[in-house]
Amino acid sequence: MWRRAIPSNKDDNTNGQIPYHALKSSIFKNYKSEVPQEFHKPAVLISAFGFFAVLLAWMLMEFFMQGQLQHLFPAVIPYVHIPSSLILSMLIFVIVLVIASWILKKVYRKPAFELIKGKANNVFNYCFGGFGIWFVCMLALTLVLKNIHKTNWHFTYSFPHWWLAAAFWTLTLPAQTLFEELMFRFWLPKLFTFSTPQGAHVISALVFAVLHSGNSEFTVYPWYWIAMYYFGFGLFFSMLKLKSGSVLLPWSVHFAHNLSVVLWVQYPHASIQTPALWTSQIDESLSVSLISSAILMGLAYIPFKKLYFK
Repeated sequence: MWRRAIPSNKDDNTNGQIPYHALKSSIFKNYKSEVPQEFHKPAVLISAFGFFAVLLAWMLMEFFMQGQLQHLFPAVIPYVHIPSSLILSMLIFVIVLVIASWILKKVYRKPAFELIKGKANNVFNYCFGGFGIWFVCMLALTLVLKNIHKTNWHFTYSFPHWWLAAAFWTLTLPAQTLFEELMFRFWLPKLFTFSTPQGAHVISALVFAVLHSGNSEFTVYPWYWIAMYYFGFGLFFSMLKLKSGSVLLPWSVHFAHNLSVVLWVQYPHASIQTPALWTSQIDESLSVSLISSAILMGLAYIPFKKLYFK
């Protein structure tokens, strides 16, 4: 490496000294061989600024729209039975996703979809396949829990409220989950320089858990267990991103998970209170939530590995 980078004395007039450009080139090449090349793009600094700018815009719009506009709407939207503050929050995700996509296009000089797609060779398969696998697993888990909690669960399906809520979540959750996956599985890990990308994704999963600490579950269960719950999902989504080489797979799984949570069962202290097929009189025990989530990840890992991992 050094001999190839440094010209011989016969070819220049350096009097035996190492040319500066050769030394710089050689050191940089050695350094790049240890650290993934993507972390050395000049766009990283701009990306860091963009990340915090989008995060700030997200928080400001959250406070402004809910604080200034919520009084213009009823607390709960009729027929849909969804709190107006929740509808405003989901609209905010759509806005910040557009902003984030525009920044990504300017920074990386590529369409945002190309960055999201990554190494996915079949977009349809990654999106609908990943969604379908996790959605079916979540439905199976729900039916198992239903048989366990026969006396505590009640069938509360109502027409047209459930269908209107389902349509609303189907239209808005893709934006919310895609924004989070772009932030935590694509953007944020690029702001840290490690010898391997896994270290950056661990920090990103920690940030993912911290930013979800405002959910109502933290008031019911010990915070460290709930933080570990979200940290585990953050690591799982990061693993899907690294193994598949695309944001599409963790996004489709994240979307399927959130959609299943809001459609199947409503718990007393759930973060989102909207019409669901069943309503539980008690919150799910912490041990059941953690164990069932681990089982879900293990079951889904098998088809994911076979179909999507590179």
